[in-house]
Amino acid sequence: MRPTLLLLSGLLLSQGGLAAQVEYDLGPDVSNYQRFVLYPHLQKGFTALERGHRDRAIAEFEQARRLQPRNPVITLYLARAYERFGEESRALALAREQLAVTPDDGDLLAFAEAVQRKHPLDPACKLLECKVARADRDLQDGDLVGLTAALADPALARSTEGMGLRRNLLQRALGEQNWALAQAQFAWFEDAGTLSQGERKQWVTMLLAQGKLEQAIALRRRLPSQDGELDLAIALALAKSGDQGGLGRYQEAHAPSFTGAAQEREWLQLAANNGTLTGQETLQFGENQGFYVGLMLPVLRREGRWQELDKLLAMAPAQRSAELGFELAWHQGQWPALAEEGRRLVREARQPMVALEQVSYRLQRAGQGAASRALLIEYWPYRGATQAGRETLIRRLSALQETPGAGPLPARLAVPLSDPDLRSLQASLLARAGQCDGVRQVLGDLSSRYDASSWRALGACYRQDKPGLAEYAFARAASFGLPQDVRQLAYQAYENRHFDAALHAWQQLVLAPEEQEQMAAIRSALDAGDLPQARQWLNQYRAAGLPLGADYWRALARTQEDEQAIASLQRVIAMAPEARDYAALAQHQQRLGNKIEARDALHAANGLEPDNREYQLAYGYALLGNDERQAASDWLEGVYREGDTQLAEQLAYINQSLARNQKARDYASKAIDGEPPAQVSYDLRRLHEDLGRRWTVSVDAWTGTGQGTVSGIGGNAVAQSYAQTEVEYRLGDEPIRDGKTLSLYGRLYGSSQSQRIYHLDEGSPDDGTYVEGSGGNPLDFRDPTLGVGVRWKPFRSQALFFAAEELLPLNNSQGGEHDTLIRASASFLNDGKYSDEWHVGESGWWAQNLYLDAARYLRSQQTSLVADYRLSYHHKIHLGDTLEPYGHVQGRQYWNDKSPDTGYYRQDGETLAYSSGSDDYSLLMGGVGIRWNHWFGETRYDAWPHKLSLGIEYQRRLKSDPAIREIESGKAYDKDTLMMTMGVRW
Repeated sequence: MRPTLLLLSGLLLSQGGLAAQVEYDLGPDVSNYQRFVLYPHLQKGFTALERGHRDRAIAEFEQARRLQPRNPVITLYLARAYERFGEESRALALAREQLAVTPDDGDLLAFAEAVQRKHPLDPACKLLECKVARADRDLQDGDLVGLTAALADPALARSTEGMGLRRNLLQRALGEQNWALAQAQFAWFEDAGTLSQGERKQWVTMLLAQGKLEQAIALRRRLPSQDGELDLAIALALAKSGDQGGLGRYQEAHAPSFTGAAQEREWLQLAANNGTLTGQETLQFGENQGFYVGLMLPVLRREGRWQELDKLLAMAPAQRSAELGFELAWHQGQWPALAEEGRRLVREARQPMVALEQVSYRLQRAGQGAASRALLIEYWPYRGATQAGRETLIRRLSALQETPGAGPLPARLAVPLSDPDLRSLQASLLARAGQCDGVRQVLGDLSSRYDASSWRALGACYRQDKPGLAEYAFARAASFGLPQDVRQLAYQAYENRHFDAALHAWQQLVLAPEEQEQMAAIRSALDAGDLPQARQWLNQYRAAGLPLGADYWRALARTQEDEQAIASLQRVIAMAPEARDYAALAQHQQRLGNKIEARDALHAANGLEPDNREYQLAYGYALLGNDERQAASDWLEGVYREGDTQLAEQLAYINQSLARNQKARDYASKAIDGEPPAQVSYDLRRLHEDLGRRWTVSVDAWTGTGQGTVSGIGGNAVAQSYAQTEVEYRLGDEPIRDGKTLSLYGRLYGSSQSQRIYHLDEGSPDDGTYVEGSGGNPLDFRDPTLGVGVRWKPFRSQALFFAAEELLPLNNSQGGEHDTLIRASASFLNDGKYSDEWHVGESGWWAQNLYLDAARYLRSQQTSLVADYRLSYHHKIHLGDTLEPYGHVQGRQYWNDKSPDTGYYRQDGETLAYSSGSDDYSLLMGGVGIRWNHWFGETRYDAWPHKLSLGIEYQRRLKSDPAIREIESGKAYDKDTLMMTMGVRW
């Protein structure tokens, strides 16, 4: 024990020495022993704090707090350390945690408040200054809802700052016309007894703005009684509401003290409007005397109080010369003076437009129309007048414009007025003056508010140079229902070839018994395609006894069947033939199959209208439809015009059918230059390329892991690999004649790793069909053969070929015998949208092909039949590139008329012959694969002339008859092969 006690004593002495250096007031609840234990940690914490060692300082203070977790002093040390190192949120959380234990600790409270003051916008801060800051932010951000919610806090609301914020909220609510929010603030101030007189006046103004007159008047009683501005505002509101009785009572009950002459004038004007002026009023502002006289003058005139009128005019001599002079001139009939005084009256009037209306009216009544018109033109466009006043003035000027000798209107009267109703009147005025440019300028915005007369005038002015707008204007006029406007619409729509609109218009009318109108309606029905309506009107026309002229028979023919129509058209031609009659006759003849008569009718139509392009083309196509292709070509070439893409396309195909390839290519080029649709352009470029092709080189090859077969090898060969190169030359002056060709070709083909099929003699012990492989490299060509022949394609649109070919083996592996091959091959189902030719404008396309091949080897007396059906999908991956997954089924039938036959095989470098049984067999093969197709070499006028295909295919022998076995083992022969394929066409 002694060494231990000595050690503890030394520690106590050393700690005591440290404690003597710094005193820590930890409170009365900490014993000396606890201080002894705590001081080292506090000392180290403060030392680390001074040195800026955050982790060490925090750790020491936290250790001290673990020793005294309820001590507020130690907690404050730790919180200040957190604050020192920028962790104010942790410091504040720690202080709040301790305050929950020692809520009355002043140092902790002061510390927590100091930290919160650094972040006054933090919602967690409950200090008044924080609440004020957050509320002020809401005010600055315009968040009136948030500010209202903040002021719901009683402490904030009662504070001086809160009162200021609420007054700012009130003014903001008033500015934004948020009446409900403003009402709530007025009520709060009222309840708090802090509502100022200025604010109460604002309250009254707000109630007036809301139309709450009774509340405003009640609140007004609590304000000073002589507030003229407020009384005037209430009176104006009463006037606006139409409560004339209430206004009169209010004005009689109040004698406001006005702050300015303008207020008094408004008050007097209201009284004048209300009929409560008595002439006994005492004015507060002498400057309003003239105004008051002006208000009293109409009263005195109306009541005939001329003596009082003289007295008042003496007080206002400036008005005497204008108003009284005009009045005197009117009563005395002094018309020249009346016009002069009237002009001066308008010029000097406070409301010139009101005076203008009165003066111009009186001048017109007095027979002074020219003076009235000149005055109205002078003050155009009557700014300052009411809408009704302006309308009245414009109508008056329009009436005066119709008087003889009125003359044109100044150009400034064609400047469009701001209101559509006024522009309607303005357009009517200009139309009466015959000034169409002005009418178009005024009504050019086509407002929906214009009346029928405006639309009628606009349509008449647009009819010559803008018939489409004229029709629109007449349609708008017709919408008002007047028959003359509907009739005008019908004629205009027909002129514009809007036959449906014309027909609809005619159907709204009762047709007049006149030839012109009835025929116009009939033609509208015919051109709109409404034959029942046309027949009804034709019957009505005939029943009315109207003339049965060429127009009638021409219209009747359009409603009849072909034979009846031909009879009617012949009547027309006998009366007054026109080119259109022959054209219509040709259509009926064509429908009846009378091609020659149709051709002759179109020829006659061209004779009457030789420059009519429609008839020119129709005649050419009639020749073509009559199989007169040479004549059609000559005629259409004669009428061809540069840039006519469709005709150039047609001529390209016509000349192709005539085997005039160069002309066909020339017209194809012209059509391509016309930028036709993409697919049409491609077809023309393919035609251009094909018509110019004479040489074709093709290379086809494939190699596989096992034995497969492909059409075209010949005989009974089954090969692991196969390759062929062919060169074809089209014979004749034209290499292709309307799709028909005669070609000379040569080809070199051969196979590697070839097999022989042995059919041993029937009845022998080893009777059956066997395969023997020759071995070697799959890419090592064996049995090369050269073929030279002639190929004929006799039909233009069917891929059917006949060929005769001499086959020359180039080594003696086949016995060295040459042979002659006669072959017929055809392709079906591979045209149009299912062809392998490139398709424009699609992401891909389906293709299919049924290939049939029949071959006869004359010398070896072998026959081979092949049928192959393929279905594939071309997926475009780029312009000119497709990926083509496909599947196909191939059937092959082989006969050898010389069976048992002699076969050959190689042994020890020598070719040996053997005798076999029947060679006849049939195979059914199936395969699936995918290949990449790449078209290339195109030009502006030629579609891609070259194509490369690379692919891979899995092929399986589905059936063989007889079954095939390996010659060495006698086992069933392998049925599967994986093949790589290649094809090139150049």
